[in-house]
Order: sequence, then structure tokens, then C-alpha cells
Amino acid sequence: MSEKYVFLESADSTNAEARRLIEQGESGDFVIIADRQTSGRGRLGKTFFSQEGGLFMTVCFSPSEITFLTSKAALDVCTVLEKYGLEPKIKWVNDVYIDKRKICGILAERVGDRVIVGVGINCGKSEFPDELKNKAGSVSLPVSPREIGVQIAGELLRSSFSIEEYRRRSLLPGLDIVYTVNGETKSGKVTGIDDACGLIVDTPFGTEILRSGEVSIVKF
Repeated sequence: MSEKYVFLESADSTNAEARRLIEQGESGDFVIIADRQTSGRGRLGKTFFSQEGGLFMTVCFSPSEITFLTSKAALDVCTVLEKYGLEPKIKWVNDVYIDKRKICGILAERVGDRVIVGVGINCGKSEFPDELKNKAGSVSLPVSPREIGVQIAGELLRSSFSIEEYRRRSLLPGLDIVYTVNGETKSGKVTGIDDACGLIVDTPFGTEILRSGEVSIVKF
């Protein structure tokens, strides 16, 4: 392994810690794994619930291709969890679910010519706040969160993306969804994932392919 690993007992946010290391002159690929996170962040400025005992990590590197970066990160998480008999699914574009509950969130950010990819996984027995009790889940694993983090980092840094493997793990095909694009809320049924990882949605007004946007499942 040529990348540097930094293991922390606690961090405010592993993505924020990665930014600080870059500002301090860290130039190579590196991975931060924290046992605890006090101010986790999700997409669109949302707070990411971070209970002690989970996996909180960030990988910093300069990928040759960023088109499918967060999709690949979700696929890499699935690849590692499947080694332990779990059956994770990907809710487009990069949330990981098990048994219809979200167990993993991913946040990628650009810092100059590099990217930092944050991954948070709920591990062990988690007690969620009321607003998450019916949405969030957790995983129990025979190895430590740190070991899982090292495996995920290895996949992210060295494996290639396969749209076929992504499709095979996709949660949404066949489900009714509500989605928001450019401030407009619409609804439809997901029929598949195209070769560019776009979400294909059948709507009352025809087929739409989503390249970005917020998606909610109406009913499993």
C-alpha cells in the first residue's frame, strides 16, 4: 500500500480533517479513519448522524476518472460488506441500504485537483433519533470498523467501476419514487439505470433520465 493511513479516536468530520491535512501540505494519497465523529456532514449541507462505534472515514486521492466516483464508492462499500454475508443495495446514486434501511452515506468533494470521499457506516447496535428510527439501520460485523475501512479504501483506490455490477445491486428499479430536479418535484416509476449511471424514470409525461437530484421512495 502506498497510501498513508491516519487512525483517530475522534474527529469533528473526517472530510474536514482531510482538508486540514491538505492545507498543511500533505501531498500523497491518504486515508483517515475515525472511531468517532462529532460533526458529520452529508449532501446539501445536511447533518450526518454519527454514533460512536460506526465507521467514519475519508479517502483523499487524485482519480484518473471522476464521472462515476460516488457510484463507484457505493459499489465498493457493497463489495466489502458482501464478504461478510450481507446483501446491501444501492439507492441511486450512492446511499447503501440493507433490509430497506439506509446504513451508509457517502460525500465526495473536490479540493483542487484532488478529491476527498467520505464514507459513514452505522455499525453495531445503534440508537437513532426519532426522525431516523424508521429510515436508518446498522450492520453487525465480525471485524472492527477500522478493518472494514481499510478494505473499502483498497477497493476505492485500486478497483475499477462496473456499471453492470452497479445495476445488479440497484435498489430502485420497479419502485415508485418522488424526485426533485431544479426545484421541481415530480413522480414516476424507476425502470432501470442507463450506461452513464442515469436513473431511468417512467412518468405520466414520458421517460425522464435523471443525472442528479433528490430521490425518495414512495413505498417499498
